[in-house]
Amino acid sequence: MKVKRARKFVSLIVLVVVISASLYFYLGRFGRGEEKSFIKVSGTVDADIIYVASLVPGKVSKIAVDEGERVKAGTPLAFIDDEDYRLTLRKLKTTLAGAEARYRMIRKGAREEDIARVREKLRQAKLSLDNAKKNCERAKRLYEAKVFPRKKYDDAYFAYKRALAGYRAVFLSCRSFRAAFW
Repeated sequence: MKVKRARKFVSLIVLVVVISASLYFYLGRFGRGEEKSFIKVSGTVDADIIYVASLVPGKVSKIAVDEGERVKAGTPLAFIDDEDYRLTLRKLKTTLAGAEARYRMIRKGAREEDIARVREKLRQAKLSLDNAKKNCERAKRLYEAKVFPRKKYDDAYFAYKRALAGYRAVFLSCRSFRAAFW
């Protein structure tokens, strides 16, 4: 009987130890009766790395999706600050408008008052040149006749050269109007 009693006692102790161990593991794993939502394991995770690039450089102004969010092909992921591009576009539009206006003016031809102003400027430069040429020729004859000193001839000669340079400058500046009167 003592053996049976000892067996019952040992069985009872083993049962208490098994129940205690079960409670220990149960409470240790699920903690205070609240089930945890993860499983702790070790290993490696394979993931696809996808590189994303913009067609144009710039500063990102807004990110449209959250990390890890699933997206379809063609969905915008981020937006680039376009202020620099808008300013450049505005500047190019202004340049284009100016070039178109000049083109229309050239196709239409110069205005009559512009042509008249250019012709008058060229006429005055020609008169100054002719006058300076006559003065130079006269001074040369008088110098050769020993009536004028060399300085007066040199003054007249350089005045002629200045008038000639002035006429050439006016003539070249009027080049765009040549078709109107040549």
